[in-house]
Amino acid sequence: MPRNPETSIYRGDPSEVFARDFIRRAPELDHYEEVAFERMVAPYFHDKPQHTQLGRDFPPGAYKRGELESDYQEVLRLRDRDKKDDTERGRILEAFFGQQAARLGWFGENCRAVRTTEYDDRKNATDLVLVFNTGEGEPLYLAVDVTTAENPAALNEKLSRLVRGIDTGNLTDLKYFHDETGGSDKQPALRQLHGLPRVVIGLTPEGVAALSKDLAPYLASGGKNTAAERALRSHDIQSQLLKDVKQQLENEILRAVLRYIQLISEKDEATLFNYRCEQLGPDNYNNVRALLNLVHDGVLLEKTDEKLVREFDKLLEGIPLLEELGKKFGITYPLTEIVEKHSQIRNQLSLVLEKKEGSRVSPETRARVRTLGLSRPAWLRTDRLGAEPFRKWLNHLPPARPQAA
Repeated sequence: MPRNPETSIYRGDPSEVFARDFIRRAPELDHYEEVAFERMVAPYFHDKPQHTQLGRDFPPGAYKRGELESDYQEVLRLRDRDKKDDTERGRILEAFFGQQAARLGWFGENCRAVRTTEYDDRKNATDLVLVFNTGEGEPLYLAVDVTTAENPAALNEKLSRLVRGIDTGNLTDLKYFHDETGGSDKQPALRQLHGLPRVVIGLTPEGVAALSKDLAPYLASGGKNTAAERALRSHDIQSQLLKDVKQQLENEILRAVLRYIQLISEKDEATLFNYRCEQLGPDNYNNVRALLNLVHDGVLLEKTDEKLVREFDKLLEGIPLLEELGKKFGITYPLTEIVEKHSQIRNQLSLVLEKKEGSRVSPETRARVRTLGLSRPAWLRTDRLGAEPFRKWLNHLPPARPQAA
């Protein structure tokens, strides 16, 4: 649908520069996608924190002199590098998750979305941050990278980068987290965040088109159509996305556990590991052995997810014991920290899913609005983890022992 320069909301709007000029034109958008783009994308990116304006919110001593300018030059370099991978549909989806999804309660009523700066978007692969206020201490933060997978190579790089972070024990850092609504005397509006879990979420291009159509009545009313809002708050795709994100967090935990086991297997022979397991006693050894079996079956043998979902909480019980063993081998990988941060977000999403218990994604919706299915274990496996040596090492372990009476 051609744009009418007389009616476009972009006339004289500087946000159009970031919304259009630095992105690759997707195949022709349909009418509803055009509406979604004009109603959501330009306002969203107009309100996105601008790197050149961050200096006014600098907390004392947080950044070095000249750091803002040098990072802005890095933004310009990355902008030129990445523009071939940015698409209009990707911007529609990012604006929806960053503005509408949290507002509609898709991730729970205690969740809000915070836009990232362009620096953290491009440098740290984070389009937005979901902030969960649990009422108990500090909020929980989840970094989100949004995609429509229109460029398979770009999607593979997103997933590979995520895996590299898990393998090295380095979660996501944000250098310029700008949270105007969450700032306080204790937490300034502009600050750095360290060690955030991150997920990659998205819809297929067909899914974006279908979601745009469902959004049309709500956007046309300026968010005042209560019937349209109710329909979106109980949208079928919400459950599907929640399950995708929850399972992706679970699989990131599995990846971390597998990496930890690999580090132990590289340090010593299974016989010494067995000896140290015996020092735990039968009950604790069986917990560790059960954890190893679940990782082996779910990740290396590619068995179905049902067993992992059913026994996932039990799997978590063995992690402190596994890390205790690892420390005896000199392992410094932050397994417990990674597991705890991912588990806290996972538990929040589980609560939202429980409230939606009974809702089912219809076959029509599943065909019409498709997520990318990034929750599958396949993206967690690479040859670099040495699956075959791990299998051999695991096979040397004795079976579970009878528990004490």
